[in-house]
Amino acid sequence: MDVENYHIIEDNILFSMSSTSAVVKLNGNKNSRLIFNIPNMIHMTPNITDIWISVNTAIIPSSFYNINSNNNKIKIGNTIFSITEGNYNINDLITTINTQTNTALLVSFAYNSITNKVTVTNNGGTSQVITLSASTLLWVLGFENQYTITLTTLTSSTSPNCVNLFNIPRVFIRSSAIDAGNYSDETESQDVLAVIPNTACINGVIHYTNFNGIKHLVELQNLSNFDIFISDDDRNEIDFNGVPVFFTINITLRKEVIKPPTFDKVFNRALELEHYNSLRSLEKERIYLN
Repeated sequence: MDVENYHIIEDNILFSMSSTSAVVKLNGNKNSRLIFNIPNMIHMTPNITDIWISVNTAIIPSSFYNINSNNNKIKIGNTIFSITEGNYNINDLITTINTQTNTALLVSFAYNSITNKVTVTNNGGTSQVITLSASTLLWVLGFENQYTITLTTLTSSTSPNCVNLFNIPRVFIRSSAIDAGNYSDETESQDVLAVIPNTACINGVIHYTNFNGIKHLVELQNLSNFDIFISDDDRNEIDFNGVPVFFTINITLRKEVIKPPTFDKVFNRALELEHYNSLRSLEKERIYLN
């Protein structure tokens, strides 16, 4: 191939997608594990040098709860208490916890608004062991998650950290179909297409635009089935509670194409044609006169 006769161009293809258009919803109305069927979404041809993929825009509802199936459990002894999922402030949350734990085991929780910390007290006659590694809700209340708390009769323990009722801080858009090569230190995964900060209030909307033009090189030759997994930092699936998610995927194709003729070549060719036509006219006139 004569390299001088070719140059590289970029061709961008936008795919506007939403959870409602997924052919399969792997987690139902949670709308965060989706499979799309797009014939020849990626199709390598001989003139394509490389293919890049990016999340161009996203509209993500902040319809997920701050207390959900990933952080709503407390294990005391052999009993696991599950708090109903929903959006809680700290006072409502403490009341809801005590309705279960204090009634069943005489273990109560109290919130200190000055320190923004929680104290758990054993008011019963027997010792109680709280397994923090199985008590996902206690991390929200400021307790560490790798130890146990042993409470003898009428003893208490206060959380070392502040209460954290903030909603999911970051939303990860992932795809197992694309090895993006991005590294997530929480899960050591490399399937991340975009990391989107959650700046929306509860029941608001997260708007994302890829202003930095971040894109990922694709090694695939062909792709028609494309999956999207939307998660939090710990790779837990997000539950959007039936509210649809919208996003735009951009495929950038870098292609080798034949160079268009330069102005000089076009101009010179026009002069050649004009000269040729003039000679032809003179030749015809000479033949006519003879």
